[in-house]
Amino acid sequence: MSDTKRVIIYGDSIFLSGIAESLRADSGLKVVEIDPQGGKINLETSEPDVVVVDASRTSQDQLAVLMALFRSKPGLPFISLDADDKQLTVLSSLQYPAVSLPDLTQVIKSYFTTLPNL
Repeated sequence: MSDTKRVIIYGDSIFLSGIAESLRADSGLKVVEIDPQGGKINLETSEPDVVVVDASRTSQDQLAVLMALFRSKPGLPFISLDADDKQLTVLSSLQYPAVSLPDLTQVIKSYFTTLPNL
């Protein structure tokens, strides 16, 4: 079993594109970008371990897609990034200070080592 975590970046902001490129530098993460204009996240083909969204750029339609996904796969963590407040929120309501990309990378990796296998 591989330790590589599949990260879906759901959004089309420049901020998320930069995050995706930076996360790709980590060999423990497989990053897939999905443009919300393209529709839904296919769980069968993408098999995500985590979904990352830009809090400031999530529309009501995108939020509806994410909530449907959340209901269809309980336990799938969502990370909402807020560049203005330098915060990230894991949908489990945990918040972490995030001032750098290494902070985000550490949260993604540690999430899977500190919680039960989902």
